[in-house]
Amino acid sequence: MGEHNFEQNPVILYGFVLLMNAVSYFLVKLIIKNEGNNSHFAKAIGNDIKGKLSMVFYILGIVFSFLHPTIGILLYAIVAFMWLIPDKSIEKCINFFS
Repeated sequence: MGEHNFEQNPVILYGFVLLMNAVSYFLVKLIIKNEGNNSHFAKAIGNDIKGKLSMVFYILGIVFSFLHPTIGILLYAIVAFMWLIPDKSIEKCINFFS
């Protein structure tokens, strides 16, 4: 995107790649289905609000990039910063000192 000065098409393509990564993350649901809802892994994932919000923000970023690419980049950045916040459901399931 940097070589193209954040033009519309590269920003939209970047958003599509991010969206496909978010969609592939939902393959975790297949693992949980195989392991069971009471598995350690299912408890660690929890209700996965961040994963669902990521997909929504990526879709909105793609849509708004058609209007103005800067809005799309802003929405992609929000998702990146959102994932910097530690997830408490995973932390509860991991015992570092055992």
